[in-house]
Amino acid sequence: MKYGIHAHNNAIFDLAWMFDQMKLVTASGDHTSKLYNVGNGDIRGERVFCGHTRSVKTVAFRKDDSSIFASGGRDGNIILWDTRTNISSFIGKADRTISNSHTAKSFTPSKSRKKFGTPTTSGIKSVTGLVFQDSNTLISCGAGDGIIKIWDLRKKLCNIQERCGTKKFYTISR
Repeated sequence: MKYGIHAHNNAIFDLAWMFDQMKLVTASGDHTSKLYNVGNGDIRGERVFCGHTRSVKTVAFRKDDSSIFASGGRDGNIILWDTRTNISSFIGKADRTISNSHTAKSFTPSKSRKKFGTPTTSGIKSVTGLVFQDSNTLISCGAGDGIIKIWDLRKKLCNIQERCGTKKFYTISR
């Protein structure tokens, strides 16, 4: 091993490179994402991003603007971050949050019908994958719902359970 650093106080689930700089961001079980500078022959922590209430499972940078990245967590939230915000602070500030982006429905068998049940909201709502298609489009997938969602970031986004007339997302189901 050439270089190493104790980066988090829990497991690291994902990392993503800034496309135009020698930096990376991590996703961890300690509920944080961290930005590291890996240039100049060492690994140096630059910022910590706190906003998830459970493990951060995935991170992705925008390809056309590497200052912006998204994180997805076990709390079901997708948080958009701008690394240029409040640059004088070691703690990053959330730019936008998509709450409860993936909420699972589980099927519980009823006594009268063994094969079918009624859908109930499950505790499984983890966001497990993120990728930017372009600067205004984010694609996500979740652990419990089996759905790929395409988010139009130009629109006002709201909670999945809310009825929001300006919400724009598309689902691709199995």
